Amino acid sequence: MSKPLALDETFAALRGLLAAPVYMKPELLESVPPSLKKRMQGKACFNFTTVDRDQLKELAAVTKTGIAAFRDVKLPWNKE
Repeated sequence: MSKPLALDETFAALRGLLAAPVYMKPELLESVPPSLKKRMQGKACFNFTTVDRDQLKELAAVTKTGIAAFRDVKLPWNKE
């Protein structure tokens, strides 16, 4: 069983990405560029009405950083 690293939600014309690793490890905010920080609502939610290519690249980088931060975490339900 896997747990989500991010959640994409749609509210009317608003798109949101909840980056769970950023919520769980606030030090990951250091890797979030200022252009994305302007889109933040709360601790780890990024909201958009429009998204450009640069922001998509930045979101991908934040997501990769979040995955890397939790790559070696031993989960109780994973017996490997």
